[in-house]
Amino acid sequence: AQTLIDAAEKTYVANRAAAVQLLYLLANAIARLCYEEHQSRRRVEELTVLYRVSRVLSASRDLQRVLDTASRSVAELMNARAVAIRLIDPAKHDELVVASVYNLSSAYLEKGAVHVDDSPMLQEAVSGELVYVEDMRSDPRVVYPEDARREGLVSMLCAGLNHQGRPIGTLQVYSGERREFATFDRRLMVASAQRVGTAIVNRRLDRQREQ
Repeated sequence: AQTLIDAAEKTYVANRAAAVQLLYLLANAIARLCYEEHQSRRRVEELTVLYRVSRVLSASRDLQRVLDTASRSVAELMNARAVAIRLIDPAKHDELVVASVYNLSSAYLEKGAVHVDDSPMLQEAVSGELVYVEDMRSDPRVVYPEDARREGLVSMLCAGLNHQGRPIGTLQVYSGERREFATFDRRLMVASAQRVGTAIVNRRLDRQREQ
């Protein structure tokens, strides 16, 4: 830094304060350009990921295969410990029934019923809010905290699956450690949930037409 200041003084025949000011302005300009480039790269990466998810979801007409592919793809793209897709079953009093999972044990999946009406957190999710839980082992909103502890689940993001304002289910992403989930991850989560919800409705309509 001292060398740059001396060079600036010689070049501009200015005092030390002016040289420091010049370097400060240059540093700010460079930082701004680097940030803008970083944001552009992240946006391109986000669009690339969403394209991959959309392509995967449209590749099969079989609903279960679509769900399994979606859960695995979301886990890989978000570097998550596990993923679960649950669908609302009106015949079971709006119970969220497991439809597809990635890297969750049978013991955890069989921990007990989960009803939307019994969980304010899930109600927020299916109404369109992205719900974040920093620690599932201690958060009072979590219905089965001890099961989460045994499974090694810590932080969670939960997004609702909706179609034209009608709730279908939830998409839940889990980490094995405390994780804040960056803005990029949150935006990817919401966009993925939208695409999964649309894919589910489309496959159901296909099945009804075939029947």
